[in-house]
Amino acid sequence: MALSVEQNFELESAECWHEVNRGVLLGLPEAEHVKRISIEAIAALPSRTAVTSEISVSADGIVTVLLKQLGFGHEKDEFQPFLPLIAPSIAPGVRFLFSEREQVEDTNTSILPEWRSLSEGIKSPRPSAKAASERTMLPKPPATWPWDISCALATLAASGGGRLVITVSNVDRDARLVREISRMYDSLLVGSYSSPDYDAVLSGQLNCKGMLEDPALLGFKVSISHESENQALQNLIAMSLFGTLAAHNGVVAKDIDLRLLAGSRRVPGRMVPTQEEASALQVSTPMKTNSDANQWCLGRSSSGIDVALANSDRCRHLYVIGATGTGKSTLLKSLVRQDIVAGEGIIVIDPH
Repeated sequence: MALSVEQNFELESAECWHEVNRGVLLGLPEAEHVKRISIEAIAALPSRTAVTSEISVSADGIVTVLLKQLGFGHEKDEFQPFLPLIAPSIAPGVRFLFSEREQVEDTNTSILPEWRSLSEGIKSPRPSAKAASERTMLPKPPATWPWDISCALATLAASGGGRLVITVSNVDRDARLVREISRMYDSLLVGSYSSPDYDAVLSGQLNCKGMLEDPALLGFKVSISHESENQALQNLIAMSLFGTLAAHNGVVAKDIDLRLLAGSRRVPGRMVPTQEEASALQVSTPMKTNSDANQWCLGRSSSGIDVALANSDRCRHLYVIGATGTGKSTLLKSLVRQDIVAGEGIIVIDPH
């Protein structure tokens, strides 16, 4: 009997995040239509449900956005799709193209804000100093994050392009999590007696109180995908979004991190860029100095630097103007000759 029980017993699969459905944005929302409710709306979803925004940006500043709905549970669980309902709040006025989900290995590097420790003057007023392991670590409240998505995307574009992944989840408020938040609130309350004018302590108290009183808890996760990920790039992304340097340990633990947790009423505004921000990226993208066979060579400056136009610039039309004898026809002949040598199709129309 014991043998048959052992043969029929199967270990239950561990709970983890599973993709439910996905949709590609066929455009970007206008700035006047994007409001703070775009992320707050995730609080209306069931707990243990998340929405991910994968924002890809090329070196030329071209932006594409993919939204995903995630569900936390076992592999055999059935998750109800909510992405068609939540998408108009995240990107209002934008049409979506929903597609089949894909199993893609996550190779992103997580970005975490640094912890801030309370200074010596605002620790617990006890005769003996706290041990290093007992020092109060203070997270920067999400309500004070700069959350500058456009700056983060500009950094990725300037470094050759990459992907910024923002995930916001409706966290299950269990007893253990409430106990951790309450413990941090008590530590900050003790610190406020020693330094009542310290803004970081006061904002931390408000954040903890909001997490205990708000109707829902939202957890954040930020990661990037780039060919040459380094600490400098991670610091720049963290400064753009969190207003702090990136933590050295870029691995997010399975448990909820208090640095990336906030009440639903004290969260950043949005998780997708706007049309205006995407247009600004294409304008502000620096010119590449390396040679490219697909570029139009216009000439060379007096200092010996080659001046060229990339394919993306050629697609936006070209207008040559100048006085007689300044080299307009010579320039056009040079561009036509370069296309012929490169094997490109070309038509020349002379209206004379």
